[in-house]
Amino acid sequence: MEISYHLSKDQIVSTLPFSIDTHNGIITVTRELDREIKSFYKFLIDSFNHKTRQTSQTEIHINILDENDHYPVFDNSINNAREQFVFINKSSSLIRRHDVNHNIFIARIYATDEDEGSNGFINYYFTNNDNYAFFHLYSNGTIVLYNQNNLHLPYRLEIYARDQGNPVPFNSKESIVIYVCDALKRKECPADELAIHQDWNLNGNSIHKNRLTANFYLGSVFIMISILLFIVIIIVCVVWNLILKGELKVKHQQIHTNGLKSSTESYNCRAEARKNLSKKNKQRSFVVSIICFFS
Repeated sequence: MEISYHLSKDQIVSTLPFSIDTHNGIITVTRELDREIKSFYKFLIDSFNHKTRQTSQTEIHINILDENDHYPVFDNSINNAREQFVFINKSSSLIRRHDVNHNIFIARIYATDEDEGSNGFINYYFTNNDNYAFFHLYSNGTIVLYNQNNLHLPYRLEIYARDQGNPVPFNSKESIVIYVCDALKRKECPADELAIHQDWNLNGNSIHKNRLTANFYLGSVFIMISILLFIVIIIVCVVWNLILKGELKVKHQQIHTNGLKSSTESYNCRAEARKNLSKKNKQRSFVVSIICFFS
């Protein structure tokens, strides 16, 4: 062996995920690499000539290429909700349907991919190819209605994202659903209590309503009504209690009055009986005295 190779002692060898064959100088990977953690390595290699006893040094640069190991993910902002409700004024737009440049903006969706290069480039697609007959879906996520002929509202759009990974592209695990509805026939638009119901004014591209806000107000009204009912029930119970107490008091007074009257009548009966008894005794004594006189 005329020449041997070694990692330079001037660097911390244990932190490098590489090793070198001392005989042929082949560098190999010793542990898994992740470009998202570290994409570039730089270290020194020493070579030693055993005949001439000379040492030389060279610097090695290693770039870690990206592997397509991440799925596209949709942004979680309100404007990028998983389920959206978009309202358009179809009647007014039909007047200009022959104008080929008259397109109606529907929405813009957005997804990200942590991979680099082509692995991180994202395109958007409808799950149903029939949607392309009415809507354009651009690479930046913009959705435009360009054809209203034979378009029946409400119309359901489902979109997924796909990266340009090589050798196998990845599709997003989730999709976004957009309901395109007629602004004049809102009741026909499907409702989902678990979804954020956004009412879009497409002329100004702004949001008019938010289902979460509506639910908050409804909840507040329900709580206020419950409190008022509770107060009314308490008032009714107090008034009813007072009425019952008044009736009981009147009954007690009547019972007391009737008791006094009955005792007075009893006393009068006894006095009358004594009076009658005394009269009878007097009559008897008079009769006895007359009998005694004649005898």
